[in-house]
Amino acid sequence: MSVIAEFRVWSSVLAMAETLDAMSDIEIDLVQQAGTDPNTPYLLFWVTGDSLAAFDEKLHDDATVTNVERYTKAADRVLYRARITEAADVVFYSLWVELGAEQIDVRYADGWWYNRMRLPDRDALATIAEWCVDSGVEFDLQAVYTDDQTAYPRATLTDEQREVLQVAHDLGYFDVPRSATLADVAAELGISSQAASERLRRGHRQLIAQHL
Repeated sequence: MSVIAEFRVWSSVLAMAETLDAMSDIEIDLVQQAGTDPNTPYLLFWVTGDSLAAFDEKLHDDATVTNVERYTKAADRVLYRARITEAADVVFYSLWVELGAEQIDVRYADGWWYNRMRLPDRDALATIAEWCVDSGVEFDLQAVYTDDQTAYPRATLTDEQREVLQVAHDLGYFDVPRSATLADVAAELGISSQAASERLRRGHRQLIAQHL
């Protein structure tokens, strides 16, 4: 029976690793990954963040991608198309194709690539985990379930999003009436109110997209 796995990965040998490491506020939603050459596939992805201009400059200088094109620019995000080059030491695409897997959702935030993927069976998932270890890629499995489950066992939140939501809940930020302000949440975490607000919004967005 096929399974759906949620896991996150990171390594300095992945495509765009150096660019993303320098852009801490950037988030990516991968729309499509395809190509006739599985080692150099094309990527179509939305980018959001406060440093879009700096990201664009670094992306064009990044040796692990080429043919970088800006397809669409919205108010707070940009749609890019780019091709992975052979300078990227590790490319996941060929493995997904070989296993017959389906990428349901792939996004980048807080230093990790978060994946939700349908796999033929648990053996295929074990193959991915082993391949990551052998390739020097950090692999963190978060949930495994089947299509007949009515709810996800764990939401695909980043650690920072999960933390800010938990703190906000514990302090009473979601109570009616509220017993804590956004500034209270930020102070508890030792971050700015702006950072707390952004993490809360992104956490809400992910929960709503997944459960509603």
